[in-house]
Amino acid sequence: MHFICSLEEIRRGVSAAAKATIAKSPNAMYEVLLIQAFDGEDPRVVITGYSGDISIETVTPAEVRSTGSVVVSARFLSEIIAKLDEQRVSFYLREETMMIIESGQGMYNIYCESGDIYPPVNWLETDEVIDLPLPAMIDMIRRTLFSASSETVRQTFSGCFFYSDGVKFDVVGIDGFRMALRRRRSTDEEQYPEMSFNVPGRTLRELASISFRHDRMKVALSGNRIVFATPSIRVGSPLISGDYINYESIIPQAPTTRMTVNRSEMLAAIERSLLIVPEDNRKLNVQISTPDNQTLIMDIASSRGTFHESIRVDVTGELINLFFNPNYICDALRAIDEEKIEMAFTGMVGPTVLLPLEGDGWLYLLLPLRSVQP
Repeated sequence: MHFICSLEEIRRGVSAAAKATIAKSPNAMYEVLLIQAFDGEDPRVVITGYSGDISIETVTPAEVRSTGSVVVSARFLSEIIAKLDEQRVSFYLREETMMIIESGQGMYNIYCESGDIYPPVNWLETDEVIDLPLPAMIDMIRRTLFSASSETVRQTFSGCFFYSDGVKFDVVGIDGFRMALRRRRSTDEEQYPEMSFNVPGRTLRELASISFRHDRMKVALSGNRIVFATPSIRVGSPLISGDYINYESIIPQAPTTRMTVNRSEMLAAIERSLLIVPEDNRKLNVQISTPDNQTLIMDIASSRGTFHESIRVDVTGELINLFFNPNYICDALRAIDEEKIEMAFTGMVGPTVLLPLEGDGWLYLLLPLRSVQP
């Protein structure tokens, strides 16, 4: 095997594929990358990482002088590639178990093994493919994934749910205490087919962290697996089984209080309030109250002291006095672009909803909590 490629391209390919590997695993194949060189009309290097569930494959254009395949340590190769600074890099085998990496005046000799030992990866050869706008989908994932549950016992909520009825396309994250929803609607230019699937959080985190170069992504579904694919990258994963909650049914339809607030001002105030909370006591809640229909007060007390700040708002309906997890509020506010937003409250125990003043492109739901004393 011998190929030459640009440093930028191989760095991109190795970085993406390595996201699927595990640094230390009882299974040695989860720690390595499979590198395959193909010649012919489409000379390329294919790099694959795999960790039992998630698999990532990248395609890098290259000048292939001889074909072949090897497996090498993902961590070691990533560290080497990160330190190179010449624009062209050469890879070739000196022996069956020794790969040479040359860049400028530098040369690495690293141990490798034959690619024949690498397990086959299921990339779902199926005609059932959904074509989606890539930037929009990645943006929806990033703005909802933080609400997915991190507890493995709540398997159904450990990822994001994708749903389309042909008119609207939703991505939803829920952890039992909050919900994040991002929505797009079908238009004459962009049609969303009917679909419904639940993708693990780890898969989506890696997917959202990859630097893609294309505007469209194909999604293949078969049985309990899913593959996200562009011409240069494929990400495969199992799906989360089981029925997802009817998330629209938990959105309050008759709030008792509506409040218009400046998102940046509220976010900055709550971030300041977190300075009073010790690192070892993140269970303290922030109290938000409205003494009148133009003032929102935020209070928090801890063993360090107290915090109090007020901002201007516009309240209609009942005045409120509620407690929330301040980090949950910050997560939701950071995921919103609009400066003026609405918060809809439903009594002392009902869900609170953050939503836009116009349209239905997003929604964030939070449950009020009991006061936790310092």
